[in-house]
This record gives sequence, C-alpha cells and structure tokens, in this order.
Amino acid sequence: MSAKATVLALVTTMAVSQNDAAMSSRFFSEVMLDLAKLNWFVRMTIIDSSGAVPAAVQSYPENVVNLLGVFYGGHQLELAKLRELEYVNPQWRDETGEPTSYIEEGETAHTFRLYPAPIAPPTTLAFPFGEPFGRGYPDGVVVILHSETRTTLPDYLDLPVALLVIEREFERESDHQHPVFAKAAGELGRMMLALVQPKAA
Repeated sequence: MSAKATVLALVTTMAVSQNDAAMSSRFFSEVMLDLAKLNWFVRMTIIDSSGAVPAAVQSYPENVVNLLGVFYGGHQLELAKLRELEYVNPQWRDETGEPTSYIEEGETAHTFRLYPAPIAPPTTLAFPFGEPFGRGYPDGVVVILHSETRTTLPDYLDLPVALLVIEREFERESDHQHPVFAKAAGELGRMMLALVQPKAA
C-alpha cells in the first residue's frame, strides 16, 4: 500500500468515514508540500550534463522546493548577490573558469547560474568506490542539495500527516465541521512531528 493510501485510510478511520475522499486527497498533497517547505524531505541530486561542459545556467527538477546548496567538483558554492557581481564586473556573465558561486536572482523559476561559467567537461559518473558524494565524487559535476515534494513517507510519519489532514478536513466549512476536533488533531500532529524532527547541532 502506498503512503498516500495508508494515510488516507487512517484519516477515514479517525474521521469515522465522515471525511470527503477527494478533499482528503487534496489535503494530503497540501500537507506534503508544507513539509517539503520545512525541509522534511531533503536529498542531493547530480545534474547530469551527459559528458558535456556544464551550462552556465542550470535547471533543476520541478519537484524541488527549496534549493539549500550547490556544489561543483566537491566544493560548496557561495550564494552570490546580483548587485555585488554587477558592481565588481558588469560583464560577469561572460566570465569563465571553475565556478566559485551561484546566483538565483534574475534567473527564471527552477534555474540558477554558475559563476564563473564552467569550461571543463565532467569526469565519468562511474563511482568506482560506490560513493557518489565521497571518494567517488566526480570532477566538473554540479550537485544540488534540496528539499522536494514526495509521495512516499517513512512509516513513522503516517500518523502525524494523517492528523494534519484531519485538521484541515474538520476545520473547513462542511456538514461535519468540528473546530475542536480539528484543533486537537493539528496540535497532536505537530507535537508528533516535533518529537521526531532532527535537532540542529
């Protein structure tokens, strides 16, 4: 059974079948997006340039919510400001070399620009040590650290997500609206999330 099916089954059980299936499905998607915005679902993704020199402007998948970091050749790049680059060099977009920073300002959605623009093609993505982000890290490859929307969940998140769906289901105007139940479900769901959320060192 998929995570969504599991969560919606929990919702139906706790709602004693009073919930609207279509609305609960929509609320599940909304809760999952909210969790992604809070960086609950984070991963690193290699942007494969198919052996060519990586383009100056890089695109990333539509399911990426927060871009948390950009790496090139094993080094994390700094996030640059458009005004700073234009002050140093008005023709900064024409500069080439090994990237030291990236910029999001002035670019279209789901894209960022490497600065300076790369000039070397990447090495193979074979990963002889089986460690794409360790000893086998390839040179000349762009990697992003990001949060993303997902349709899967670890089992321990099924119940708190179901409670957050319940909150939305019973706080909306309907023939089964129940603000007290909605508030209790939401508070319990958030408390459960707080208990399992990793703490910053």
